[in-house]
Amino acid sequence: MNNIKSFYPSLIAVLVLLAPLLVACGTGEEESDATESSSDLYQQIMSQSGASETAVDVTPSPILVNNEKEAVRKLWVYLTTCISIDISDLQAEVAGDSEWIVMPTEKSPQEFGAWRVNSKGKISWHNNRAKLWEEYIASECDPSIMTPAATDVLNESDAVSAVWTQLAKCNPELPLKELTAQKNRKTGSWVVVTSLKSQDDYGVWSVERDASIKPLNDRAVDVKDALKLVETGRASDANTDMAAQCSPVIRTDEESVNRIWSHLSACYPTLDKKKEVEATWDPGTHRWVTVTILDESSTDPAPVWHVDRSGAVTPVNDSAVAANKRVSMDSC
Repeated sequence: MNNIKSFYPSLIAVLVLLAPLLVACGTGEEESDATESSSDLYQQIMSQSGASETAVDVTPSPILVNNEKEAVRKLWVYLTTCISIDISDLQAEVAGDSEWIVMPTEKSPQEFGAWRVNSKGKISWHNNRAKLWEEYIASECDPSIMTPAATDVLNESDAVSAVWTQLAKCNPELPLKELTAQKNRKTGSWVVVTSLKSQDDYGVWSVERDASIKPLNDRAVDVKDALKLVETGRASDANTDMAAQCSPVIRTDEESVNRIWSHLSACYPTLDKKKEVEATWDPGTHRWVTVTILDESSTDPAPVWHVDRSGAVTPVNDSAVAANKRVSMDSC
């Protein structure tokens, strides 16, 4: 069967060459009959062979990619449509006959997934991460599809910095060392928690490689809500940061004492901040518990107050309620 198929193209070529000779051999009616006969025979052979009269271009497709280096460059050109990335951050492995898998190196600042590149230069996504990037690039870098980080999170320090960057907007005194991170082996993301040495608990956070963060427990949700983050800059800017609307007022024991003194000073101007006011941070309620001695001769319990980070002062016991009422009514 294969021999028959290969025979037809050869036969067609011979007929094309002999057609002028067959026409030249006849004159008059003979010439006309010969022409029609040869034309009919040509059409019959072409029909039986399944070939078309239109010439078939048998020129092979050019080989555009020959090795790993060229596969890397092909994808690099494609990816840099939307991001700036060094070509050294891409690596390729042979996937099969004339095909390569191209992916980020271990130190790449971007996680753009795994891609297939064949010898003809065709690029196609290989995993879901690459599929998302393909949609992103096809959309002309629409930030509503994805917002790649300027630099991906690659290690513990990067993960801690991603969370700290948000928390510091309302807690600028927070040291980086009060946060620690561990790799989640199941998801590949990072889990950031507050260290045991920290005065406050900032919750548990998940940090993805693209630097996106999300709270993992109720405390982290409360902290995030307190930040009151809002969009800033142009919506089309993929790397626009969020702005916080909080006003960090009280950050230390001393500031808590000062806040209580200023609250009571109108009626208790002689209150000694160093001797008669004591503040202690309560990690359970995330605020200061402040005790004041307003009247040493009194047998009533000393007034106890709560001071929030926002600066709000709340009386806790009856003595504090009475003192607060006196201050608020300006009946000093």
